[in-house]
Amino acid sequence: MLVDEAFSKLDMTKSMELLFYLIQNTDVRSKIFRRTYKEIQKDTGASERTIARVIKYLESKGILEHVGTSEWRNNLVEEYSDRCDGEEFYVRNSRHVD
Repeated sequence: MLVDEAFSKLDMTKSMELLFYLIQNTDVRSKIFRRTYKEIQKDTGASERTIARVIKYLESKGILEHVGTSEWRNNLVEEYSDRCDGEEFYVRNSRHVD
């Protein structure tokens, strides 16, 4: 399972913060996460090196798929939305939908 694997491999605090940040800032409808490394760094306080390491790891596991400049398809969103009531998930994450 993608989520369980990600949590077991990304055991450092900042890595976990980044994982949650990616989930929380993904457009629920398109499942696309759009942020530059600088924006992520500003929002989370993580170094660009840590951001790159986490994103590359998640890409290698198929959790993120690079689709364009500063854009990734986030496959965790689908897994989380399947686990909870769709409406509840949408309401919790609607601030990220354009």
